[in-house]
Amino acid sequence: MAQLFSGIVFTLIAAGALAFLVSMLRSEWDRVAAILAGEELAHARSIATRPVRVRVRKSWRAPERRRVQPLRAAA
Repeated sequence: MAQLFSGIVFTLIAAGALAFLVSMLRSEWDRVAAILAGEELAHARSIATRPVRVRVRKSWRAPERRRVQPLRAAA
């Protein structure tokens, strides 16, 4: 009985998730098709005024040397 109940519940959950996914794709299908066709990328490139340069710090460089504080005599 428990197996039957859990089978029905999980089948209904899977069917609901599938219906939700189909409704999302149907409402946004024009945009999904534009993205897959590359039209969105072309549109974004045409809007960009100038290319952006990103500087990446190399994390494998040697660490900076720490400044050594001069020793002070005890008072």
